[in-house]
Amino acid sequence: MSQRIAGKVVAMRCEAHDALAPDAQLIELAAVTVQDGCITPERFHTMLNPQTPIPRSGTLAHGHSNASLADSHIWRDVAGSWLSYVQGAHLLVWHADFHVNCLDRAQRRCGLPAMHTLVSSITDLREVLNARPDGAPTRLQEVLAAHQISCDPAQDSPAEEAEQLARLWLTLSGAAQP
Repeated sequence: MSQRIAGKVVAMRCEAHDALAPDAQLIELAAVTVQDGCITPERFHTMLNPQTPIPRSGTLAHGHSNASLADSHIWRDVAGSWLSYVQGAHLLVWHADFHVNCLDRAQRRCGLPAMHTLVSSITDLREVLNARPDGAPTRLQEVLAAHQISCDPAQDSPAEEAEQLARLWLTLSGAAQP
C-alpha cells in the first residue's frame, strides 16, 4: 500500500454495548488525527450511555455497565462535536462493517446523515490487509505485531487502538514524515 492521502485523516475505534448484537449501540468513541504524515495532538474521545441494557457478556468484554455509563453523554449530546471533527476527513477504521454501522445507527436515531456522506472517504484497513490464504479474517493485533506496533489486546482502549491504527496506516502508506 503506497497510497498517500492529502488532507485530514481520522483513525477511529469504538466500543459497543454488545458487539454481537445486530443493533450494537455505541458506548465509547475515540479518534486521532493524522495530517501531513504525522499524528497530531488533535483527539476525539467520549463515553456514551447506550440507553439500552448492557448484557453481562458485554460488561465482561469491555468492563462497562449501565451503572458506570449512567452519567455519560447520549449520542445527541456529542454528535455535533463529532461531525465537526470528522467533516470532510478521510476516515480510517478496522472492520468498517461494525464501526461505521454503529456510528450510522447512532446518527439515524438522531435524524442525522450517514458517515459516508460526511467524510471524503472511508478505508477499512482490515479489508486492505485481509489476504490470508486460509480465508480467515486478519486480526488487528496480528497486523500490529507484524509491523512492530505495540499492542496489548487485553488492555488497549479504543483511544489506544485509534492511535495504533493511525501508526499502522502511516507505516503501510509510507506517509510518515522522517
